[in-house]
Amino acid sequence: MPVCGCGQQLGGAPPILTGGTGDDLGIIVSGTFDNTVVTAVDALAWRPMFIGAGINDFQLVNFTLGNGTYSARYLRVGYTVDLIMSFRFGSTSTWAASQFQIALPWTARLGANSISTNHEGLGRWSMFDSSSVVFYDGGVIPIAGGNIAFRFGDDLAGTNTTMQQGTPTTFATSDELTFNIRFDTDNN
Repeated sequence: MPVCGCGQQLGGAPPILTGGTGDDLGIIVSGTFDNTVVTAVDALAWRPMFIGAGINDFQLVNFTLGNGTYSARYLRVGYTVDLIMSFRFGSTSTWAASQFQIALPWTARLGANSISTNHEGLGRWSMFDSSSVVFYDGGVIPIAGGNIAFRFGDDLAGTNTTMQQGTPTTFATSDELTFNIRFDTDNN
C-alpha cells in the first residue's frame, strides 16, 4: 500500500490505533495489509460507569446503594457529556436527612457563558415511590464543589428544596431514582 504518496509500501497487518486505555478514539481500522481501511466515526459508543474512585467512576453522597442495583452510562464528545443513571434501592440501602448528591468525574462548566450553580440546567430526574405508587420529578442542578443534586419543589410558592430522606418522600426498598443530563465540561 502506498504511504504518503511516496511509493513506499507497508507490510504486515493494518495499524492499531489506541489511546493507551483501550479506547477506540472513534477510529475503526479494518482490512488486510494490502487493503487497509481507516474509518473515523463522529461519536464514541456509550460507556458504562461504576461507583468508585476510578478515572470515570462516580460517588454517592448522603445515600448509599447497599444491595440495591444501578445502571449508569455516559457519552462524551469533546466538552459535552450525556449521562443516564438509574438506581433501584434495596433492603440495605441507606439515606441521610441531608442533600443527596452525586460526585461525577467531570465538573459542569459554570459562569457567565454557561449555567449557574443551584439552577436547573443539566436535566431532569424522576423518582418512583413503590409503597405509594407515586412518581415525583424535578431538575438536576450543579452545586458548589462540582457535585450534582436533585431539586424538588415550586419556585413561585417558595417551596423548592433538594432531595433528601423525607423530601419529597421517605425512601425505602424498591424505590427508584432515574435521571438524564447533558452539560459542557471545563476540559475535554
